[in-house]
Amino acid sequence: MQGLGGGISVLDSSLAYTAPSSGFSLTIALATWHQIIDPSGTLATGTITMPLALHNGHMVVIISSQTITALTISTQGGQGSAAAPTTIIAGGRIEAIYRLSNNTWYFGV
Repeated sequence: MQGLGGGISVLDSSLAYTAPSSGFSLTIALATWHQIIDPSGTLATGTITMPLALHNGHMVVIISSQTITALTISTQGGQGSAAAPTTIIAGGRIEAIYRLSNNTWYFGV
């Protein structure tokens, strides 16, 4: 698909959306690339469980429209995590990539 200025546009057919009204627990599906969290206001707490990655380089992007003050990010199947954030600001973005050789999710904001 051709983008503006002759660039390439990428469509994410696996986009997932949730609009929690209070503290939430969310497990990201294996096929999800972008996960949007869209509460109506600041949330005191929230828990996100990463998908059980099967391949090196699996990527997930989490975007929140509002602040989540106390965020817990967990993994499945004994997978580890490095530098998982504990909060996200309004308009914030968390990127994660999985490294198979050491069974670990790496996070960046």
